[in-house]
Order: sequence, then C-alpha cells, then structure tokens
Amino acid sequence: MKASTPVVIMALILTVSCATVPSKTSGAASLAATSTSDPAPGTSAVKTPSSVPSWTTKTTHIEGSTIVFVLTGSEKADEGALALQSMTEFLNLPVKPTTTAAASQAAQKFLKKMSATAPSDHFVRDGKGWWKVIVGRGDWDNSRTQLAALFQEAPADPLTEMERTGDDLVTQGHYFEAVNQYVNAASFAVAEGAAPRAERFQSILGKAQAVLSQFSLTTTTPPQNTKSGQPFDSAFAVKLNYGAGAQAPSVSGALLRFSYKTKVNGHLVMTGQSVKTGTLGEASVTLPVPDFGAKDNVVVMIDVNPWLEVLAKVPANLRVPVSKLEPLMADRKLLLPYSVESASKQIPLIVALADFDEKGSVRHQETTVALIAALKDAGFQASGLSINLSLLKSASENVVLTAWRFQGKTTGRAVYGTASLVSVVAADSQFSAEVSGTLKVVDLATNKPVYQYKNSKIATGADKASAVTQGFRQWALDAAAAMTSELP
Repeated sequence: MKASTPVVIMALILTVSCATVPSKTSGAASLAATSTSDPAPGTSAVKTPSSVPSWTTKTTHIEGSTIVFVLTGSEKADEGALALQSMTEFLNLPVKPTTTAAASQAAQKFLKKMSATAPSDHFVRDGKGWWKVIVGRGDWDNSRTQLAALFQEAPADPLTEMERTGDDLVTQGHYFEAVNQYVNAASFAVAEGAAPRAERFQSILGKAQAVLSQFSLTTTTPPQNTKSGQPFDSAFAVKLNYGAGAQAPSVSGALLRFSYKTKVNGHLVMTGQSVKTGTLGEASVTLPVPDFGAKDNVVVMIDVNPWLEVLAKVPANLRVPVSKLEPLMADRKLLLPYSVESASKQIPLIVALADFDEKGSVRHQETTVALIAALKDAGFQASGLSINLSLLKSASENVVLTAWRFQGKTTGRAVYGTASLVSVVAADSQFSAEVSGTLKVVDLATNKPVYQYKNSKIATGADKASAVTQGFRQWALDAAAAMTSELP
C-alpha cells in the first residue's frame, strides 16, 4: 500500500494538467467567431466557440407569436439605431404632409420604446455584427392597428387647398390672381349648406386686402385738352405695380375701371369701361370724342365689382370686411385731368329768363343778370333780350322763339326759361328760400334743342327779401356752372 500511493498522486496531476491546456483547434475557432448567447438560468456567461448561427442568414421574420428583427452592421454599430431603422420599415406607416402631429409623435414614441429592446443574441465576425431582437407579435400588431387609425388620412379640406393656392400665387408674383383666389376662398368659407367659418373668412379676406394694399397706380399721361367735337391727342394710360418705386413688380391681368363723363339724351352722366392690365401692368383707354364742354378727370381704380358679386351672399354679421374693399381701392385711385372747351363759346348766347314769386307774379329779375355775368366769366358770348316775360310761360317753343326772331335774332342760340319761388321758411333768425326752375338752349338757325337744365336751389338770408334774392341768384349760378361743363 505505501509503495502505490505516489503513483496514484502522479496520475491525478497528469490528468488535471491535460484538461487545462486548450487545443490549437478550439483556440482558432474562438478567435474566428464567438457567440454571446444569454446563458441558461443558473449558469455563468462564458464565450464558447461556435459556427455561424443560422439566424444571421435571415432577415426580419415572424416566428410563431414573436417578430424577430435581424440587425446587421459594423461590429461597433449602435444596435438601438439599427433596431429603430428596421422597425420603422417594418411598421410601414410613412409620415406624409397630411399626417397629423399627434399621429407622428405617437409613432415615434412607440418605435423608440420597441427599439430599446435588448438583443437576445449577438454574433461578430471579421468586424461585422449581427443582433437578434425579439418582440411579441400580439403587442406589436395591436399597437400598429391603433397607430394606423391615427395615420388614416382625413379628407382634404378644400378651403385649406384654396388658401394655399392663393399663398403660392403671391409667392410666384401673380398678385391679382392671388386676390381672386383669396376672395373665392373667403366666399367658400361662408357658403350656404355648411356652418360659416367666420374666423377663416376674416383671415383669408384679410390676406386679399393685404395684397391689395400694396397696389399702386401711376401714369405718364399729361393733362389733356381738346375742343368739343375734336378727339383727344392720345389715350389715357396707366400702370399698376405691386409696391412703389421703379423696381416694384408690375401687376398683370388686373381689371381696372376707367370712369369718365359722356352725354346721354342731352345729359352728362358717368360711364366707363374696364380694361385688363398687360404683362407690364399697363392699361389705356381712348375716350370718345366729346360733344360737350368740361373740366374734369378720368378716374382710374381697380374694379372691385367682380369681387363684390362673389361676396354678395356673405352673412350680414360678416359684411364689415367686405364693405372695406371699395374704400380701400378708392384710396388708391388715380385722377387723369382733362378739359374740353365747349364749341358754344364761339356761338352767341341770347338770354331771357323770367322770375316769378310764390303767387306766380313776375318779380324783379335776378336770374337773367346773374346767368349772363357768370357765362361771360366762363368765356361765353352772352347777352340779354328784352321780351314780354309772360311769353316764357308758353308750352310752345315756336311761340317763345318768335320773340327772338321778331328782334332779328336768327343765328346763335336762344337761352330761355323760368324760375319760381317755391317757399320761404323762417327758422332760428334765418330765412330759407327755395327756388326751382328750368332752362333750355335752342339753336336759332335750325330750331334744334341743344341743352336743357332743371334744378332747385335753397338759399338763406337774414331776412325774407335777401333769402329770396340769394335763392334766384344762386340758382342762376348753378345753371351757368352746368352749362359751362355740359354745353356742346
């Protein structure tokens, strides 16, 4: 027994020594590839040589009740970033311009949480890494269903699209078209059949007004002069710009209204025409040959009537912004002065008027004297004619004109009429007198009517007599002013 003990001890030492020396084959495999799978419960984590795991050859896939994300990248890559990218693609809910902020934020929160899941396996070879991330399929699918509901595109709001189009037109320099678009959008905001969106209406119409407030009209047309029956030397031209100054962009396609006087049925009335601006913002109008005398202006302003028609059905409680459109454009109107010398200034005017009191009796003649004086001051050849004033009451023009011919007046123009005191009223130590009258102008050579004036005038005075006198005189002055601007 004593002799065998050393032999047994030596055998045990050799056995232990051989077990602790690694073989060359296993050492090479350990350097070439390692697997760091989570150890089984109750065991310690150790690196053990292995071949390439089969899961590294797969892409993201479903295994039973789980979803397996296979991530690849450099050995030192951030697996969290790789997981976020892979999971975003797998979720397949791309953010679009119509996606709400709430939907986008909910998706980001979910993906951030899921991408933080720790890998269940990791494999490295030649500087490249593979990570295996497993998540529950049931939780993933439920979350995706909820997110998809948030991502579901709501029907596009036509009003938003219309407003955006207007914004784009401003950016592109199509200013007048932008105003048209804003006006149409504002009308749509309060259209019948839907609840009026008052705030949107006011906001969008405010955009139209903001653009219009930048419009400016200029002209190179000097004041023009002509004579009755003769055309003007040139057209009346203007230019429309967005802003002021030489570098201000021009506004094309804008509708401008040129307003001026013309004669209709013997009376001067305002008329006009609308013209669109050209590519350089220019527009012009050639006025008809005038057949009257005048000193006036061609008024040019942006035509708001088409917009007012579009906004005609806006509710009463929202009409204040609409009512501001016309004054806004009126503040930017342009006046092009002109004068027309009446041909009547070259023709003798022979005047006879009769003044009657409130009882119909002939009174002291104020109108004839005042009218002749005013016409002479305006450059006319005016004189009086002594006749039986009662003739002027006749309804027959031939009876009246007989008095002119009886005195040898066969050329020139007869100016005749009556003016009557309508009433005299006392109030607050003042007297007011109303005078009404009619005046006619007839060509003596042809018996053709040339002009007619009918009007009333109220004048005041410290006493009845002065109020009446002023009434007749001022009626005559108004008649002279009308003749100066309206006689052909």
